[in-house]
Amino acid sequence: MTSKSRSANHAGLDLRVLRYFIAVAEEGNITWAADLLQISQPTLSRQLRSMERDLDISLFHRGTRAMTLTPAGRLLYERAKTIVALADKAVQDVHSTQGGLSGTVTLACGETRNLPWILDRMASFRKANPAVQFGIRTYTADIAKQQLDQGILDLAILVEPATVENYDYIRLRERDIWCVTVPESSPLAQLKQIKPKHLSGQTLLLPSRPEVQREVMNWLGSDADSVSIAGTCNFNLNGNMMVAAGLGIRIGFDMGHEVEGTKNIPMNPPVETTCLLAWRRGRILAPAASAFTEYVFEALHNDN
Repeated sequence: MTSKSRSANHAGLDLRVLRYFIAVAEEGNITWAADLLQISQPTLSRQLRSMERDLDISLFHRGTRAMTLTPAGRLLYERAKTIVALADKAVQDVHSTQGGLSGTVTLACGETRNLPWILDRMASFRKANPAVQFGIRTYTADIAKQQLDQGILDLAILVEPATVENYDYIRLRERDIWCVTVPESSPLAQLKQIKPKHLSGQTLLLPSRPEVQREVMNWLGSDADSVSIAGTCNFNLNGNMMVAAGLGIRIGFDMGHEVEGTKNIPMNPPVETTCLLAWRRGRILAPAASAFTEYVFEALHNDN
C-alpha cells in the first residue's frame, strides 16, 4: 500500500470507531463489547476489520474465546484513550462557556494532607455553582503532568520537589510531614524519633519518584551508602502494607494512619513537603476550572 493511499485511509478513522476499538480491547470479547456498545456483533466485527484494513495492520490476536491486542494494537489503544478523553473534554468545555458556570473540573491528586482542604473548597464552590461537577483522579506526579500537558486534566496537586517551569500554580498551605514506618516488632519501633544513623544497614522502601528519592538520600547523608533498597511504591498505604509484609522500612508521608503491625515514627531532622495546585501554562482553562482556581487563591488569601 502506498503512503498516499495510507494517508487517505487514515483520515477515515473517527471517534466512533475508536470507541468501538477501545471497548473490544477492554472487554477482550467481541460479544461482550457489542452488548456494552448496544450494537450487533456483525456490525462491530465489520468496523474492526475495516479499521485494520485502513491501517494495513492487525490490531488483535483472535482466539476462539478472547481477543488480545497485538503490539500495534496496544500502542493504538493507549493513543485512542487519550484522543477520546481529550475529545470528550473539549465538548464539555465548549458547552461550559454557555450561560452560567457548568461542566466538569478534572483534578489529579495523590496522597497529601491538603486534600481535605481542597475538598472543602470544592463543596463550597458547588454550593454557589451547582451545575459544576468535579472529577478527581489519583495519579502520580509524572502521570498528572502528562495529562495536564495533553489537556485531559484541568488541574493537578503536585507534591514538591516538582519541575514546574511549564506550569502556573498556587502553593497550598498545608505541609506534609515525613515519617519512617517500621514493623512493630522492630527495635526501631521503641524510638521517639528516627535519625539517619538509626537506618544504617537497614532495608528501605522508597517513594517511586527519582526526585523524591534524591531528597531521601540527602537526608540520610553519609548513612545512605549503608542502606539497601527493597523496592519503591507510589502511595503510602501500599508502602505501609509492604512494611507489614516484612519487605522493609518505608520513608514517606505520615498521613495519620497506620497499617496493623506497623508504626509511624517522626524523622529527626524533620522533613516537610509543600504542594502546588498547578495547571498548564499558556492553556486557556474552561470557565469552571478558571473560576475554581481563582476561588482557591482567594480562599488562601482570606485565611491569612
